[in-house]
Amino acid sequence: RRSRRASDLGCSLGATTLAILKSLEALDVEQAELEIIAVDNSAAMLEQALVAVADPRVTFLEADIRSLAMENAGAVTMNWVLQFVPPEGRQDLLSRIREGIGTDGVLLLSEKVRSSDEAVERFNDAAHLDFKRANGYSDLEISQKRTALEEVMITDTIETHRERLQAAGFSRVQVWYQCLNWASFIAS
Repeated sequence: RRSRRASDLGCSLGATTLAILKSLEALDVEQAELEIIAVDNSAAMLEQALVAVADPRVTFLEADIRSLAMENAGAVTMNWVLQFVPPEGRQDLLSRIREGIGTDGVLLLSEKVRSSDEAVERFNDAAHLDFKRANGYSDLEISQKRTALEEVMITDTIETHRERLQAAGFSRVQVWYQCLNWASFIAS
């Protein structure tokens, strides 16, 4: 029997958790035994998530996902989180996720990625800057955000993500969405 537990690692304000609940309702999936564990290391984020996602099937947990015990999850989502985990801890985290989801589970991973082709990377960066400007960000705001993330957010190539997921024990790794330098993977 498949697990009806999902884990949303790095749940932030609860958008992915809410999307999981709404998707299952739209599909008319039996939800009686559904359980979602939504994890973030920020108490302030979790307070807001509790308001946005008031559902008894969701347990919000303040924890560092790098030390979290993962077990019996049918699905794990991790969106825009791994890039903030120190590179030396990424393989261990993914391996623990793989062990925690069992043989029929799935990991949905979304990350900002970098290209190994410098021309593609420059194009993606320029397009992202144009997007920010078109959405009202000033050059100062863009610069401040870049400086704030410079030492903290370390991106990898799609190839590195694929290799790391396979080394963790995932036999199927597929990019199911990519737009410029953002990619989403499904691993099972």
